[in-house]
Amino acid sequence: MWHEPWRQGQRLYRGGWLDAAHEQFTIALDFVATDFVAEAQIMDAMGRIAMQRNRHQDGIHWFRQALSVLGDYPELQFVITLHLNMALSLGADEDRALRGLQRLELQVSSQPRRQQAIYHLNHGVAYTNAQLYRQALERLRKAQTLLTAEDMPQMGYPLHTNLGVVLTALGDYAAARQELLDALEWSPDTGLHALNELTRLAILSNDENQAKVYGQQAIERMWSSLMTFEKRELANLSEILAQFAASAGDAALCRQLIDTAQTLYGQSGVWRHWRRLQDYSEASEGPHDNTAAPFLADIHRFLQMLQMMLAQDILHEKLPVVADVRTQVAEAMASAHGWDADLRRDLTLVSRLADLGLAAIDYDVVHDPHKSLATWNRYRAHPALSLQLLAPLDLPHSITEAIGDHHEQPDGGGFPVAKTASQISPLAQVFSVAHAYAWDVIYRGIPHSQTLSNLETKTPHELPEFWVHTLFSLFTSH
Repeated sequence: MWHEPWRQGQRLYRGGWLDAAHEQFTIALDFVATDFVAEAQIMDAMGRIAMQRNRHQDGIHWFRQALSVLGDYPELQFVITLHLNMALSLGADEDRALRGLQRLELQVSSQPRRQQAIYHLNHGVAYTNAQLYRQALERLRKAQTLLTAEDMPQMGYPLHTNLGVVLTALGDYAAARQELLDALEWSPDTGLHALNELTRLAILSNDENQAKVYGQQAIERMWSSLMTFEKRELANLSEILAQFAASAGDAALCRQLIDTAQTLYGQSGVWRHWRRLQDYSEASEGPHDNTAAPFLADIHRFLQMLQMMLAQDILHEKLPVVADVRTQVAEAMASAHGWDADLRRDLTLVSRLADLGLAAIDYDVVHDPHKSLATWNRYRAHPALSLQLLAPLDLPHSITEAIGDHHEQPDGGGFPVAKTASQISPLAQVFSVAHAYAWDVIYRGIPHSQTLSNLETKTPHELPEFWVHTLFSLFTSH
């Protein structure tokens, strides 16, 4: 009885639908009975979902549970133990992670060649996390010799990016740059980590022009493809831009970026970086580099948008994940219908900024808007408040129109203007469905399948039927 939900969960997980996959894995776990290998595999999958959501302790718990039920199955035991030690490394327990990885060394030669490469690649990352760069380089080179041409589409990007990071730390800037450029060739999407590291490398090399080029590309790609669960890379970019601001003599901007990076590292559970930035030396204010002024203006705008995003997150601990999932779903729906990169970028910004006005309303109003007529009227004002707060950014009309419309409904029962279907911004229509899904699954904790049923009952009066059907298709198309 567990086989079908297990297969469905794997399919949904590969498609990036973590909540839908989690529901299927939970069902499978309830019916797995005495098949301990299957039980361990399901628990391992639950651990991987937790790690992708930056819930490191939950991930560690699931991996340990998996190992506790697994009998003498060396190959699977090796894989799950590797996952456990990488979770410990990401959870800032680097010493224990490295000891665990070293204990696995005796079993490596008996593993398939590809699994050996994965082991050395992950061991290299763990050494990098512990700032043991020479040991990291040795492991990454071992992984490189083991990878075949068939492995590279999946592992070429992380391999070359991590080699670039390590070689930068070791001061071999020319080799680092080549590795990072190679990483971009293998990137399956935006190559954001590699671009961030190329920006850092240019700053360290005192190559201001290249720092601007790569930094601008990183900013553009961050906003055009801000998919879910990338806050760690957003923190990394903030820290790198802080270094540029410091070198250009803008100490105030540098400090704001460092504070923002620290907030994002904390939200991502990367506490070693959070602690490191506690000791960040204050940049001294100096004469501003006039040649850097245009890029500094871009950085200021980037920071403004980022801080507006974060202002919404403090309203409730679940809201950052709501925004992540909402952005992921909206992007996937738009991509399913061939929307171009500019439209998808605008949709991403709507998904991230629409509820900014809630940050200017009392907590009680936000969390219980129907408490009274007065609280409801104040809540209904938040789209207009969002637009007021966003005015200094001079956003395109398509974005501001969608933010103004994001609570309108096809039957005219929404607010603030009571528009009907044909009058509502197309971006707002996509947003409304993505938000309804994310709100139920993440904020209210309603299972994925029940959420889909709930959305269907709201069609076509509260939600646009076309986009609800598009949402449903996402979960059957992978």
